Amino acid sequence: MKTFRELMGGHKSCEIRCAYTGYLARKLTVNGDTVHMDAITEAVDVPLDTEITYKPWFMDRGELMFKLPGFAQPLKVCGEFDLITYEDGWEIAATAPAP
Repeated sequence: MKTFRELMGGHKSCEIRCAYTGYLARKLTVNGDTVHMDAITEAVDVPLDTEITYKPWFMDRGELMFKLPGFAQPLKVCGEFDLITYEDGWEIAATAPAP
């Protein structure tokens, strides 16, 4: 997945759970040309065509990140291999965007 549009893949919503704990980390809901991302303690609206990048970590799983105007640093979508569950029950593991 290279953008939020690709991440959502035509689905209306999804939940992202931590690969280690299973705890709910994010709820994403498509709203027109944006995705409302509820990160439990904070929420942002992200344009669907916003690029998702991969930040590798040495000896650990990486992170999927994105930039949003008004924020000084990149924001985190989720950790690599976190479980993404869509409203229809389809599940995938988050992976690094293909080059």
